Amino acid sequence: MSNRTASIVALVLGLAVAAVLAASVMIAMHTDAPTRASRAAIHAAAAARIDARHTEAAAHDRAYDAAFDPAMVRDRVEWQWQGDAKTLDLTIVNATDGADLTRAARDCARWGHKQTGLRTQCYAFASSEAYDYKNITGDLDAATRKTTAIVNLCWRAMATIEASEETPSTMVDMRDAPQTWEAQQCPESWTGGDA
Repeated sequence: MSNRTASIVALVLGLAVAAVLAASVMIAMHTDAPTRASRAAIHAAAAARIDARHTEAAAHDRAYDAAFDPAMVRDRVEWQWQGDAKTLDLTIVNATDGADLTRAARDCARWGHKQTGLRTQCYAFASSEAYDYKNITGDLDAATRKTTAIVNLCWRAMATIEASEETPSTMVDMRDAPQTWEAQQCPESWTGGDA
């Protein structure tokens, strides 16, 4: 066999091996790719998890006859940052349909301030799901090994009373800050409350 024939045979064999390897890779990729049935199963499982989360959160929701009731309070934290005034943070959930959450936050802040005399902040949530979403206060406390301010990103209204005052000096309604709400990935349905 001449050198030329040997080279041609080697080239053909090399091409054949490359073709077999390419076919094997294509088969493996096709086999590993989710089928339509498995994609549907994945979507169904994700939807089921979301439904379960909604159901669990709704089980903790309560409606109230009053704008604020101490039973709404979910968290109560006293914290201080360096030389700043000691602050009482409160979170409340009022899932009443059509509730005035701005008034609820204001009444909550007054209630906390009256109890302690501290600078008081009250964050009002429209549902348990909004309250639970991105609630990272516990993780921060564990990381810093000391009590930190409440960090829970999808509140609807917040009222602040300074220690020396009797009425809220700051009121924030997240509906007035839609870009912030969107940046925090808070669904619009969680704003709830009065129009």
